[in-house]
Formats: sequence, C-alpha cells, structure tokens
Amino acid sequence: MPSHPTLPELLEKWETLRGETTPEELCREAPELLEPLRARIQDRKAHLTASIAETYDPSGDRVVRPLPVPTIPNYEILAELGRGGIGVVFKARDVRLQRVVALKALRSGGLADPEMIQRFRVEAKAMAKLDHPHVVPIFDNGEFDGQPYFTMKFLAGGNLARHLDRFRTDPRKAVALLIKVARAVHYLHQNNILHRDLKPLNILLSESDEPFVSDFGLAKYLDLE
Repeated sequence: MPSHPTLPELLEKWETLRGETTPEELCREAPELLEPLRARIQDRKAHLTASIAETYDPSGDRVVRPLPVPTIPNYEILAELGRGGIGVVFKARDVRLQRVVALKALRSGGLADPEMIQRFRVEAKAMAKLDHPHVVPIFDNGEFDGQPYFTMKFLAGGNLARHLDRFRTDPRKAVALLIKVARAVHYLHQNNILHRDLKPLNILLSESDEPFVSDFGLAKYLDLE
C-alpha cells in the first residue's frame, strides 16, 4: 500500500515537475494538503520574484546589486562569485589556514524558512561525504547567528559557461572535459545522488581547465527517501 504523501514531498515534486503538473494533481491522494501546498507554492513564487527583481531592472537589463555580506568568524569575505534563487557564493579567505575558499550561504540568511535551511544542511552533509577528483570538495560547514554556511575549494577558472566558445574550437579538449564530467556524474549516481541541475554554469574549472561538478542545491538524495 503506497505511503501517504507529506507536504515537503509534494512541494519537492512541484519544484521538480514545475510547468508539467498542478497542485490539484499532486494532491489527489491527499486533498487535505491542497491548500497548504498552494500557500507554500505562493511563498516560493514570491521569493523567486524578489530574487529576479534584485538582479534585473524593469527594462530587462541586468543589474547586479550587492547582497548583505555575512559575518562569519574566521572568514574574510573578499567578493561575491555568484547567486541563485536561494543561495549566494562568496570568495573568502580562511584566516586560520590562510587560504582562499568559496563560501556558500543562504541569500536570506537566518530569515530563511525551516525547509530551506534543512535543504541547505542536507546539501552540505551530502557533499562532505563525496570524494572524487571532479566533484567540488567541501572543507568546512557550520552555522553562526542563525546563518548556515559551508566552504568549498575555490576554483579560479570560473564556470564552464564563460568558456564555451573556447571549447567549441577545440573538440578534443571538449570531449576530454565531458568524459571527466560524465565520470563525476556516474560517481554521484553510485552514491545515490541525482544532481538534477547539471549545466555549464554548475561546472567549475580550475586554472588548468580541470572540471568540477558543483551546486547540489536541487539534488535528490535517494538514501534519504
């Protein structure tokens, strides 16, 4: 007999199948969850609208407005590297070890809803268990003043999207890179992790063009099912 779906499970299905299903279809087996699910979806849509408003002006031109810089002991924030719907990544210096790292935190800090914070913690915990030459390694994770964060290897080459033209003109190099990415994805699958957001923006490069799969914010962890 199938188990009764929970609200977090229905919300995750809506995010995965966005545009391909409706709250009504998702709640066929649990009609009592329809209104709570609609409310959660509205909250997520409002958060996404706010995120878009922060990065684009009304004409559609990109506007990069600085986000509040988190204050985390033992780390000096140097610059913002990128941001997504809920997360932001900074270039930072670990003052204890005197090395540069990538520090990921929630955009809304300690004001994020509990589900968002839990998802962020799960991402950090799952990444910390991974050990592959083409998956971004985690160095540290924790919380300070209600703000969860974790740090990763800083990759100076940036994301693959910035280098696509260069790889298009060198097919052998492009194939070699894809082989390494495919091996990393295979390793994730062997560890019961589905990335679900693999794209050039989420493949980071070292200065020598070694690729690293990154950003597990939308990943599905089958061990937690």
